[in-house]
Amino acid sequence: MSKAAAERYAGALFELAVEKGAVDAVADGLLAVRKALQDDAGAAKDFFAPRGTAQDKRRIADQKLLTDVHPLVANLVRLLIDRRREGSLWWLILCFFELREQVDGVLRLTVETARPLDDAGR
Repeated sequence: MSKAAAERYAGALFELAVEKGAVDAVADGLLAVRKALQDDAGAAKDFFAPRGTAQDKRRIADQKLLTDVHPLVANLVRLLIDRRREGSLWWLILCFFELREQVDGVLRLTVETARPLDDAGR
């Protein structure tokens, strides 16, 4: 799935999270899923395996990824599995947090100066 498609999924998830007043809980759930995949290489390999069955991927998700996450996150991960788009999960998480930062007014900037700044100038 393309980044554009991941942006659409992330946008829909973000809108639902805002509507339910659960942006922080959904963000925490997405981070928990990401951490679970990063911490368990075997689960990640099986979850992202192109030839893995949806049933096997749902089992992995339910047992290792979706324990104690917001229902919106669990439903989204299951939807991605059903549509064979679980490979877009990393992009989707990134896009969700970019949306959150936009709404919160966070700007990421790089500043270049002619001279190095001392600690007080940073």
